[in-house]
Amino acid sequence: MKRLGLFLCVACAGMQLSAQSISRYWSFDEAIAVTDTVKNVKFIPGIKGNGARFDGYTSDWITPGITETPGSLFIEAWVSPQEYSFNLSAIVDQERAFEEGFFFGINQDGQLVGALSSGGKWQTCVTKEVLPQSKWAHVAFAFNSSSGIRLFLNGICVASRAVEGELNWNPTLPLFIGKTQTKQTPTYTEGPSSKNVKSWMRFSGLIDELRISTEIPDEKQLAKEIQKVGKAGEQALPMPQMPSADIPQGPFGAYYTRLRYTDGWEALWKTGEYPDVVVRFPDSPVKYIFWRGTGYIPAIVSENNIWMTDQSLEDYGWGQCFEAMGDKQCRYSHVRIIESTPARCVIHWRYALAGIHNQIMHEDETGWGDWTDEYWTVYPDGVGIRQQILHSDYFDTDVYQFQETILFNQPGTKPQDNLEMEAILFADMDGKTASYSWEHGAPNDFTEPRHQPIQLINIKAKYRPFSIFQPERFTKPFKFGWVEGYSTFPCWNHWPVSQIKSDGRNATSPDKPSHTSLTEISGKDQLVERGENNTVMARQMIGMTTAPISSLLPLARSWNYPPVIRVSGSGFDYQGYNVYQRAYRITRNKAGGNAASLDLTVEASEASPVQNLALEIKDWDNPDAPAVSINGKALVKGKDFQYGYLPELTGDKLILWIPLVSTQQVHIHLQ
Repeated sequence: MKRLGLFLCVACAGMQLSAQSISRYWSFDEAIAVTDTVKNVKFIPGIKGNGARFDGYTSDWITPGITETPGSLFIEAWVSPQEYSFNLSAIVDQERAFEEGFFFGINQDGQLVGALSSGGKWQTCVTKEVLPQSKWAHVAFAFNSSSGIRLFLNGICVASRAVEGELNWNPTLPLFIGKTQTKQTPTYTEGPSSKNVKSWMRFSGLIDELRISTEIPDEKQLAKEIQKVGKAGEQALPMPQMPSADIPQGPFGAYYTRLRYTDGWEALWKTGEYPDVVVRFPDSPVKYIFWRGTGYIPAIVSENNIWMTDQSLEDYGWGQCFEAMGDKQCRYSHVRIIESTPARCVIHWRYALAGIHNQIMHEDETGWGDWTDEYWTVYPDGVGIRQQILHSDYFDTDVYQFQETILFNQPGTKPQDNLEMEAILFADMDGKTASYSWEHGAPNDFTEPRHQPIQLINIKAKYRPFSIFQPERFTKPFKFGWVEGYSTFPCWNHWPVSQIKSDGRNATSPDKPSHTSLTEISGKDQLVERGENNTVMARQMIGMTTAPISSLLPLARSWNYPPVIRVSGSGFDYQGYNVYQRAYRITRNKAGGNAASLDLTVEASEASPVQNLALEIKDWDNPDAPAVSINGKALVKGKDFQYGYLPELTGDKLILWIPLVSTQQVHIHLQ
């Protein structure tokens, strides 16, 4: 038998002594009472013995309710919330529709809430104080007719409210632990479709030493007992983190893996051990991550685990967003590795433009609608090329968005913890630069330079993310989505990781993963290319750098103004530069008599420099490492160049990667 605070406890949870004297107690380290129904609650070390770990997603604890209206009520517990839910989440709850009974728990901001129905009204008391995330706190709720509702945090009364009228107690209701009985709409919800969706709100974290009684203790004695326990403020649970810190540097390549979040979140996923993809590098801590928690929207991650992304293709229609982030269970969003060799990796990401109810934009009688293929080609220098291909019959009538610069915020951090206030720098193809600050909110516009083909994001890391676009690209600031007093940057937490059906929910607390949008461009302002069969394509170069933005100009010129190459002899045909793969394409032809060697000249210059060279040679038909020389000097495989040999149905292919920087003419010989 255990003792805490002032009350004798009973060995069996759920026992009621009398209508006038209630004593209910859960130690959470004894057998569950036969009267209780418990689902997906784990028992881990708590205040004394074990505590109950509620996962915030599926955990339920239901026990018989208090059947008589008490003249007074006292509830106490030790709690450690790991995340705050999106509205009121119960520690204990015996209410219906917030019209009958009582509620004791926390709100979306982590404040303690006590409420009950009295005098025909639902009357609520809320603390100004916030429960610390993942740390122990003692909480208590006291009610009687003379003092009303009082809320205690670590033995100190921190909020009170007078209550008038007769209690409206529903004795037929059960008592819920760790779950609110009434579904609610997430607070701070933006979109009309999200506001119409109600969800279960569950406590996420630890509850221990829960006690319900009709005896209200003396405040001084209560404080002494809590002080004697000595656990207030101690770390009880780890702070959740989006998975990247444990990915080691290693050989360049794309790897299937399973990147894990919290146990409760992982338990939702009906998947195997290899659902996610990571691209890593041997000499850089930077990683590309394709993870279920973002809906497979790819992210590039810095050395200190700050994630940068660019979301998916999006259409806003019928009052809601249709995009990959709406596909919470990855029903339509999938990722696969097409190539992974020492020379390059190619990742294919395919998704539907989906709403939060799993509907597909423009889905017709055939069951098809708007779909997107994205190909991410990543080279050993850490630079990736993104090709977006929209399959839609509605590009000319709808407003689609291909690009939106987004930062992910790890749990426990706000945007300003990850971003400098001077958050973004731009450069044009002539080297003109400008920077913009969010200290007083989003900038009115990006007016300088006139075009913004090069952008660098000032995250608080050594490695900072950049993007490069076509020379005439321009973009606009993202101008909404922040809560005054929390951040001057936009910030939402309906994505990533979250499973609530929402396409827009402003963050007011750093308790869970969130995202911040800096730029956006949509509609006909975007630079796109038309393809066959009603396809529309867009491109982007992505990477991270430790150097200033001016250092990116040669890389941007090498991609936007690639140097011309000339192939000598009749054995090979030059097919042109593939801007979507950052590679020159060459094919061996039959007329050349199966030529065994290839000579080419790269006409590099200051205006069209070489910034690392990729060659894709079709029908090379030799899996052995080629012999490569530049300007007559032989290169060493693995040191001076990398290669990949890819057998295909229509002819094998050689991928050659040469880390070469030059503004002079270069001669290359292969055999």
